[in-house]
Amino acid sequence: ECAALRRPEVAAAIKVAEEAAKAKAADEPAATKATEEAAKAKAAQAVAEAAAAKAATAAKEAAVAKAAEEEARAWYIKSAAARAALRLPEVAHRSWYVKSAAERAALRQPEVAAATKAAEEAVKAKAAEDAAKAQAAEDEAAAKAAKAAEEAVAAKAAEVAAKAAAATAAEEAAAAKVAEEEANTWYLKSAAARAALRQRRETQETQDQQDQQQLARGDGAGVGVVEATRRRRRVAEPISRSIVGQPAGVGFRALPNARRNR
Repeated sequence: ECAALRRPEVAAAIKVAEEAAKAKAADEPAATKATEEAAKAKAAQAVAEAAAAKAATAAKEAAVAKAAEEEARAWYIKSAAARAALRLPEVAHRSWYVKSAAERAALRQPEVAAATKAAEEAVKAKAAEDAAKAQAAEDEAAAKAAKAAEEAVAAKAAEVAAKAAAATAAEEAAAAKVAEEEANTWYLKSAAARAALRQRRETQETQDQQDQQQLARGDGAGVGVVEATRRRRRVAEPISRSIVGQPAGVGFRALPNARRNR
């Protein structure tokens, strides 16, 4: 590399490159300065445009204000002239009197009176027709409202009837279920009562046999044993008659408390 740098052509190329770098470094501040100047010029132009727009807006507002002022002044002048004319009583009275005289003269003419009367009758007929139409429309609306109310009442009655039918069906089903459960309960109670009665009869028969055996042996029981047996039979017979062959709900529970306890 040192030998190459010592060559004249290499040294010349290096020198040229250095000069180019120096020239480029010298040109960069000039370009930056030109860019800054262009930006400043653009900003000044924007400021000038804003000032011109503001001036134009101010001129337009001034023109509008001047036009409004002129319009108000013209209205005031017109109003002043109108007030001055109204302040002249003879002018106002004369114009009214002329109009009234012309109207009276026109009304005195027969054809004008007939036309006026016909117009009044036409107006009355039109008013009567409008009133009749309004009354008919009102009657129709009332009829529609009454019909709608009747339909609503009928629908409500049908709904109530349907609910009542459903409730009746539900009550009947519940009553049937209760009756079925009661019948099942009575059947079970009746079966238990019959079993108890059979057991009691067997016990009574066994007791009677024992009493008869005691009487046959002569144990000295005597009439007391026979009376006790008869008393037991009198107590047992009503119970058996009240249970066997009775409908549902009538059985052992229907007996008086004293007899049932006994």
